[in-house]
Amino acid sequence: MNAAMALIRFTFAEVFHHRAYQLMMLACLLLPWLMLVPMSLFLLDLGKVLADLLFTVEHMLMAGFVFFMALPLMARDIEQKICHLLLSVPLKRSTYLLSRYFGMSAAMLPLMGLLLLSSAAVFVFVAYQWPDYTTMDLAWHVPLGEMLLLLPYLALLGVLFLIVVFASGSSESMVFLFSVWLLSWAVPPVLEALMRPEVATKMPHGLFVLVQGLEYILPDLTSAKLSLDIAHAQWPPPDMLWAYVCEHFSYAAIALIVAMLRFERKDLA
Repeated sequence: MNAAMALIRFTFAEVFHHRAYQLMMLACLLLPWLMLVPMSLFLLDLGKVLADLLFTVEHMLMAGFVFFMALPLMARDIEQKICHLLLSVPLKRSTYLLSRYFGMSAAMLPLMGLLLLSSAAVFVFVAYQWPDYTTMDLAWHVPLGEMLLLLPYLALLGVLFLIVVFASGSSESMVFLFSVWLLSWAVPPVLEALMRPEVATKMPHGLFVLVQGLEYILPDLTSAKLSLDIAHAQWPPPDMLWAYVCEHFSYAAIALIVAMLRFERKDLA
């Protein structure tokens, strides 16, 4: 347990002292304020426009962290055999993977904290500056929605670990991770459209069951629309909220379990 906690702290420190990570922290503080520029181009509810822009910023930052911070670190560990140094503590292979995962997940929290603080400050500023075009309530709904938006990227981080232990190098890991990320954006909206009553009634029963199964199984980054609804002060039913949380934690857990099973048998020589 002590070795696992030490590796979690080491992983967090390794990421935290990376210059790219520090630039991302600065971006978390500045980008919400820069979003005031494109927001001013819309003659709509400024609060909702700003919420959409902030969610776009968070998607970019979290995807950037997974692709350009977590993936190179894990691929380097395995490809360059650096994991041998950590496994000689001694440390079980499964404990090594879990500690790396929790360390990287912890490194996402300061980014989220800075983004939440900056976003809340921007909304307070907008609500006082243009009270006729936004509501103060959104200043508190948006941070809640942003916290929920973190869950799909925790799931994607788990998928990253699964890919890295199967891949033969960093390039292959990048290709497969990008493919999963792209499919998680492109396929679920199509499946959701096929599940609409006016379309589903015209489909053969077997095809409908297949589409329904795929919709439940495939990871869905666009399911973060639920968190965006909360940011817009539109609360979903509690069962949908719990399903959203459980869905993404389940994706992360399943990916990590399969990754650990594979890593136990992987030849690291």
